[in-house]
Amino acid sequence: TALNCVPSPNKEVRVGNATWSHYPALEQVRDLYKWLVAFGFKIFFLTARLESALSPGDGYDAVVQNLQAEGYDVFEKVICIPKEEREYIEKQANGDRWSSVYLHGIWKETQRNKIAATYTVVGTLDDGETNLEGENTGYPVLIPSFF
Repeated sequence: TALNCVPSPNKEVRVGNATWSHYPALEQVRDLYKWLVAFGFKIFFLTARLESALSPGDGYDAVVQNLQAEGYDVFEKVICIPKEEREYIEKQANGDRWSSVYLHGIWKETQRNKIAATYTVVGTLDDGETNLEGENTGYPVLIPSFF
């Protein structure tokens, strides 16, 4: 969780002809990010925001532009959830928010395992406990959820 989940009231992200909500950086997370980059760590962003733009704030390009606008401009990769995978998770959760949260955590673990095939995962930072469970979390860092 590098960005606040509450959009900025008077700021937007433009991608092509579309305008999306802009989410401000969590300052303490950005400070940690800058320290990690300065020491040569490779940064990956895993997000449950959709890969394709279906709603404000979603879409790979909007996510990347928002991260860059907030000072997260050096990273190996941004991984957004594909629409089909999110739909599958929501269907399996059957309207239960906690099941959905748990299943998103499994999706993130799967993505970390793919990263760990090439890199050593040193740490994982998130605002959801289930996103810090499973393999290849390195040092898990749980931050408060502002949602």
